[in-house]
Amino acid sequence: MTPKQRKTLGISLFIASTVFWLVLFALPLLPYKGKALITIATVCLIMGEVLFYLSVFVLGRELYAKYKTKLNPRNWFKPKEKITE
Repeated sequence: MTPKQRKTLGISLFIASTVFWLVLFALPLLPYKGKALITIATVCLIMGEVLFYLSVFVLGRELYAKYKTKLNPRNWFKPKEKITE
């Protein structure tokens, strides 16, 4: 597997995990009741977590740490650091 394919697979897994997490917020709007709703919520929660950790495994810790800092709201409005050589 080439590095480009590996990166594409990892990002795809991350996007899929995000979709499963977003489905959890849409569950109250679906016409299901009772046990079916609980089952769907449980499956979405487990699949979201499993796919997230698979994406971290495929992409590697370094890339995870890079995106983690970019997704932190505290870092959104900080001025960019200038690199001088």
